[in-house]
Amino acid sequence: MTARIDLGTSIAVAFARNPMSTAVLANDLQALSAGRLQLGLGTQVKAHVTRRFGMPWSQPARRMREYVLALRAIWDTWHNDARLSFRGEFYSHTLMTPAFTPPSHPYGPPPVLLAAVGPALTEVAGEVADGLVAHPFTTEIMKDLIGRDLVE
Repeated sequence: MTARIDLGTSIAVAFARNPMSTAVLANDLQALSAGRLQLGLGTQVKAHVTRRFGMPWSQPARRMREYVLALRAIWDTWHNDARLSFRGEFYSHTLMTPAFTPPSHPYGPPPVLLAAVGPALTEVAGEVADGLVAHPFTTEIMKDLIGRDLVE
């Protein structure tokens, strides 16, 4: 067992779950790893999100931006006693009762890293994330090989 290395998700498919579910899981992993979690999130492509996970798909860059902001609002409620009042275009989180507030821990929320597949998601990563997860689909050659409609 080690207490020195970080724990990372590489990327977890954000759009396969809602921000509250991700916030709970990441908070638990952050506590269990003594603050060493790095939460990597990615969009996945439309076919997987809609047909494999059965979740809605639209405007991936705008949705990911809001997803990260929702996570931060949820964590702010747990770690800073802020009132949960997040209302966005895609997600709304306005209820947090003491019975569902996770136990306090000294590590705070984990850093959020985003997989950037194209310029729009790279911009979102720069705006709302703590870092970027490099992905082979970010090159123009890969976009041409797999089809631009899958990654934009």
